[in-house]
Amino acid sequence: MKISIFNGNPDCNNQDFDNCLSSLAVILEKEKHELSLLQLREMEYHHCIGCLDCWVKTPGICVFKDDHVKVLRSFLSSDLVIFASPLIVGFSSALLKKAQDRLLPVILPYIDVSTGECRHYLRYGKAPVFGIIYQPEEDTDSEDLSIFTELWTRFSRNAHSKVAFVRPIQHSVQELSREIARM
Repeated sequence: MKISIFNGNPDCNNQDFDNCLSSLAVILEKEKHELSLLQLREMEYHHCIGCLDCWVKTPGICVFKDDHVKVLRSFLSSDLVIFASPLIVGFSSALLKKAQDRLLPVILPYIDVSTGECRHYLRYGKAPVFGIIYQPEEDTDSEDLSIFTELWTRFSRNAHSKVAFVRPIQHSVQELSREIARM
């Protein structure tokens, strides 16, 4: 399986988070998965400015010429994309949110309402399954996790995908790799 991990940890001193993802990557590679681990904090990556040029002027292509092309190609070529981030005020890091926002070109501006709700059509015909890994804050509670999970679930629905798992970094990476192997 082709797996991409988008590491949205903005803090290079948060080694617990990075070490967890590195350990998972080693296990997945040993299991013969094709793996791409993207350290978003090390990439040149602009914020989406909402110009919508990637929809109408330059279909599928963002106006910013930065490392977004690597992220987009990794996303599109993957069977599973793991979005990983420490929680910051109950949400994904701004770094991971920036990457999520810049995935706009994978959908078209046209709306489908056949499912009873508004969803965009896919530009490229397929979307990877999503996995979410997070690092809770000291005061993270069940309501925080419910909201966080619902946001990713809604994003996955609009991307014509699904969330396969939402796991804290404290979850065993061996157990997570077994869960991925069952997909």
